[in-house]
Amino acid sequence: MRRLASSPDVSPDGDPRVVGLDSEEADELIAAFPSSTARRILAALHDDPAPSGELADRVDTTLQNAQYHLE
Repeated sequence: MRRLASSPDVSPDGDPRVVGLDSEEADELIAAFPSSTARRILAALHDDPAPSGELADRVDTTLQNAQYHLE
């Protein structure tokens, strides 16, 4: 299974392809994040973008850990 494409995955009209969070494709993409903390941060960012300190509070981790996963 290829995780990183060598070229962007675009729709027929040339725009980046969007995957719905409730689709099977999303499950495969999210599984590429081996850390549950990284997945929780991604979900929190999807719900409401916020600074790293607020994200750390939302996913119950340290600021340093949140910053690590954001990098």
